[in-house]
Amino acid sequence: VVENVYNFMEGKIILSHNAKFDISFLKNEFKRSNFLFPEIKIIDTLLIAKRFFYFESNSLDNLSKNLNIKRFAKHRAEDDARATFEIFKSFCEKIEDKYQVDLIQEMTFDIDQIINRIYYDLEIYDKILESIEKRKKVSIIYVSNKQNGIKREITKREILPLGIIEENGIKYVKAFCYLRNEERTFRFDRIIKIE
Repeated sequence: VVENVYNFMEGKIILSHNAKFDISFLKNEFKRSNFLFPEIKIIDTLLIAKRFFYFESNSLDNLSKNLNIKRFAKHRAEDDARATFEIFKSFCEKIEDKYQVDLIQEMTFDIDQIINRIYYDLEIYDKILESIEKRKKVSIIYVSNKQNGIKREITKREILPLGIIEENGIKYVKAFCYLRNEERTFRFDRIIKIE
């Protein structure tokens, strides 16, 4: 069936919950079948939950429960896929209107980003590097760590990027923040837009 799966996936955006886990299995099966893995993009509801919300647990079951999505046969492929789609729709309703964030555009990653856990926009990274070089301030739309119920706070910040640091595998931009009037660090995976 590998050729059918390849044709189904090739050139598509795949919606998943915990894509790194799912993709690793698929990649192994394609390799075992001596078949190239299709060129795809991925949207991961687990990453959306972690970036924009604060749930006690980001499991598919817990998200379904918190978003009032009925489950019929937990841990079965069809029900998990349906629940993932319903969670994504709910996230879109909660985020896109309020924050003018296009989740499909902002949260679509390629395979290498998912496998290597690079959950940020590479264009944003390049623009930050450029502004460090030119010592130029930029505006960012940032998802803060402050929890407000189950939603994180999204703010617009004027920053002067000073450098890039990495701690525990997470990349940050060290910058002067004009909103707080002090030097701060901002996680790249929480910068959703740069101007």
